[in-house]
Amino acid sequence: MPSEDRSFEPYFDWDAMPVELAEKMGDLLVEYRAAHDKLSEGDRSPQTIGSIIQMAEQLHDTEHDIKNAILRVPALVHVAGPVEEEYDEEHESEIVIQRCSRCRSTLAFWHEGFMAMTPMGPQRLGREDLPWFEPGAVVGKVEQGPSQTAYLIDDREPEDHEKECIDMEAAFSD
Repeated sequence: MPSEDRSFEPYFDWDAMPVELAEKMGDLLVEYRAAHDKLSEGDRSPQTIGSIIQMAEQLHDTEHDIKNAILRVPALVHVAGPVEEEYDEEHESEIVIQRCSRCRSTLAFWHEGFMAMTPMGPQRLGREDLPWFEPGAVVGKVEQGPSQTAYLIDDREPEDHEKECIDMEAAFSD
């Protein structure tokens, strides 16, 4: 359950656990316990040991499925501005950048020689290869360490772990 401090650390939303996965985990735990009880009663046969190992693997897989279903990575919700060209003084080069129209956070950028990790390994990407957003699009942005992911929210309300960014212009206007 998320804390009220608006932390941006990932968390598990246990209340969002799918019922079918909870039931599957419960059934597996009962079967695992039964196999473990046989072991405790002295049955050390290959079948009992094999069944405990298989149950442990199924428990692990189901735990993984549950965690994937309920993991929440907090995100800020932005409104895409136009794609613009700017001079980046730090790297002394031209860049193409898209920022949030409210807080000016970077949603996407590109420069000559831009590389990104793809399923086929690191690849040089052209400007046209990047997922630029239509101006006005509602975009979620997740940051974890040095990487960030921006995604289109489309026609839905932001979820509890998605918080609207601050409209800097409105915050500092008279």
